[in-house]
Amino acid sequence: MEFVMAFHPDANGPLSDSDRQRAGTAVLEYVQHLEHDGILRSGLRFDPDYVPVLMHVSNGVVSSTPASGSPYGPASALVVIEAETEEAALEIAAACPIAAFGAVVLRPVLRRMEHAQ
Repeated sequence: MEFVMAFHPDANGPLSDSDRQRAGTAVLEYVQHLEHDGILRSGLRFDPDYVPVLMHVSNGVVSSTPASGSPYGPASALVVIEAETEEAALEIAAACPIAAFGAVVLRPVLRRMEHAQ
């Protein structure tokens, strides 16, 4: 099953320059790990009926809440991942460094968009 993670690094307010740099470096390593493990995917359409899940990590404690009606602005990045279940996708999203700085919104992919032949 495919899921999209939307990264919202400024969800808890603007990041300092040093935090933005640390987050950027950590996210690059995280995405490289997803690619190395064959989890990273691309090309998608969102399921409009799914309520996104907002992930936060604070002091190592993971929490998730529905993100419907949230005030979060546009995502800084979208990453499509492959996971067996929603629970597995939540674990992958919780490991994203952006969750410690801001938030990660998770959605399943309804279907892939293919190029017309």
